[in-house]
Amino acid sequence: MSDSTALDDLIGAYLDGAADQAGVSELEARLRSDRAAAHAFVRAARFDQTLYRLHALQKQGRAAGAVSPAGRFMTPVPRRAVAPKKPFFPLRIAIAGAAAVLLAFAAWRFGTRSDPQASQQIGKKPSPSPAPAVLEDLGVARLGRLHGNQTVRITDAAGSERSAEVDESLRMGDTLRLADAADALEIRFLDGTRMQISNAAELQIVQAPRNGERAAKRLLLSAGRLEADVPPQPAATPLTIDTPLARATVLGTRFTLTAINEATRLEVAAGRVKLERKLDAARIEVDAGHYAEARETARLAAVPLGQPLPPGRDYYLSPNGMIGAPASAARPAREVQELAASLKPGDTVHLAPGTYQAFLLKDVQGSAEFPILLCAKGGPARIEGSLRDDARGMRVRLDECKHLTLQGLEIEASDRLALQIINGSHITLRDSAFRHGAKALLSAVGCDDLKIERCEFSDVHSASGACSLEDCQRPFIVDSRFFRNPGAALQLAGGDEPGMRGAIRGARIERNILAENGHSGGAALNLDGIHEALVRNNLLYANRASGIAVYRDGSRHGPREVRVLNNTVVSAPGGRYALRLADLEGPVFLRNNLLVGGNDSIPALGLLREADLKHIDSDANLFAGPRLVAIDDIEPAAWTLEEWQRKGHDARSRFADPGTLFLNAPVHDYRLAPQSPARDAGDDAQVTTNDSDLDGRPRKQGDRVDLGCYEAAP
Repeated sequence: MSDSTALDDLIGAYLDGAADQAGVSELEARLRSDRAAAHAFVRAARFDQTLYRLHALQKQGRAAGAVSPAGRFMTPVPRRAVAPKKPFFPLRIAIAGAAAVLLAFAAWRFGTRSDPQASQQIGKKPSPSPAPAVLEDLGVARLGRLHGNQTVRITDAAGSERSAEVDESLRMGDTLRLADAADALEIRFLDGTRMQISNAAELQIVQAPRNGERAAKRLLLSAGRLEADVPPQPAATPLTIDTPLARATVLGTRFTLTAINEATRLEVAAGRVKLERKLDAARIEVDAGHYAEARETARLAAVPLGQPLPPGRDYYLSPNGMIGAPASAARPAREVQELAASLKPGDTVHLAPGTYQAFLLKDVQGSAEFPILLCAKGGPARIEGSLRDDARGMRVRLDECKHLTLQGLEIEASDRLALQIINGSHITLRDSAFRHGAKALLSAVGCDDLKIERCEFSDVHSASGACSLEDCQRPFIVDSRFFRNPGAALQLAGGDEPGMRGAIRGARIERNILAENGHSGGAALNLDGIHEALVRNNLLYANRASGIAVYRDGSRHGPREVRVLNNTVVSAPGGRYALRLADLEGPVFLRNNLLVGGNDSIPALGLLREADLKHIDSDANLFAGPRLVAIDDIEPAAWTLEEWQRKGHDARSRFADPGTLFLNAPVHDYRLAPQSPARDAGDDAQVTTNDSDLDGRPRKQGDRVDLGCYEAAP
């Protein structure tokens, strides 16, 4: 602890009435022997007395008055609301002596006439003399020591410049400038915040609370380095520090902020600080032991201290941008195609809302740690036109790309394909809409680890599948919507062409809605040759053909090790099976599904041939409709639930009237009715720690897991 800090602590403890005998003795010795210490005590006593009197006057509802000359050197009334300990008598004598010695200095320093009675006023309560605007004279911080040899210059809000002195009060609007890079200056705010500025710093106090006020501290660090130790701040009035490029928001922590022309660097020693880049409002929270840098183009990321910043930069596109512009926030480029050859791991392309031309990305490769992101925020980025020299009218093509994310795109009225993906891996489509394709909306071939998240595929103009994935291993389709497509809405196929693997392994299809598809044939969810797949918590309704089909047609292998869990499938009136199984190669596991067939003649569950029976492991489901199971190659064509159970299936399953199941099926509200037999009727063994229903509600909510895609609150 510095000598100046120790003296401050002794004076503060005494003025607060918290000093013990040892502290009082030490302070007495300092005041008798050290003229500078006596100066510091007088300033602190005067400042403390002013704050106390202002607080007392404000509590009484009167306008604040000035402190009389006789009150300048009085033993201050403690700042706290509780009664302090009575100061020890010897120290009061020492203080009186110090005050008398410094009386002439105080008159000069504070611009008032010396009062010969002042030394006799110690311990007496001053009587206020009216004077206006004491608030305007109160400081918000005080200067500590200057480390170095240069003079600190202060410019006040009116533009007047002066040299700074140790222990001087600072007011709102003051700007401090350090002339030399080797200088460092300490600043102490009234709430206990301590800062040190260095590296030729320039710091302005834009706003700060005076004693008793509730206001945020706002600083402007135009240049240099600032180190701070900040006590907890009120959430409504945090400390904010602006630099030319960024803003740091602090609730209480230890950190270092450095501002140079091209960057703002934040290092956090304790707590957490939010850093916002002004150019694009990008935000990041930086935890203890981490740092971040806000630059015009570099990626904004928090990394552990001592590690290098991640690679990558930010590019900016705008419909109003210029062809050939540097793609910065200040000068955005016009089209995605301009950046196709430049994208590297960690890059982010920010697309302003509006319309862009079709583009091809070939061999654009991020990495697992630093993917490449094309992201539209604030509104969709619409893609129109077609690729050059492409007679098929394709909007977007991704060829041999890896670790690439497209977010916020909107592609409509494509002549043939909205988006085609050829080979590659780890492609993510997020928060995007694909509509009105002449033949299909998405075709992906040989792309492994493809993720489709919160996307829409709707209104294809032909019987082709809206979204078709062929020979794509480990696809993940989640929280997406498939509406009004004449053929299949979502089709997965293992393929049987040379070079294809013949089956799709590891597919996950969760929390999707597929509705009003299949008018020209084709199940809404067509799963051809899938292995080790999970189909869970999906809602399918009003589909004219089957709802879910697990089968083999164009793939080399039939389905096996497929788990179909907690789906709600309600076929359209006159439609076909809720669930269709055919040409199974291995086990298919059915649990907790709610299956409603299309009419009296079409059961909820359909099988192609009797040979498939040995691969079906089905239980704890609910079937609605007069007939349960149909098998195409045997007679009779259908079995009741009792007949099906005698064959060793669905021992815990039940049959129900469709009218008892849902809150409001006519308007397609398939949440469970209060007395629905699907409530608390499932197999808890299938519930996993990350399992949530279609609304995102964790399972389970009642005594047992519910059937279907919705989990009802108890």
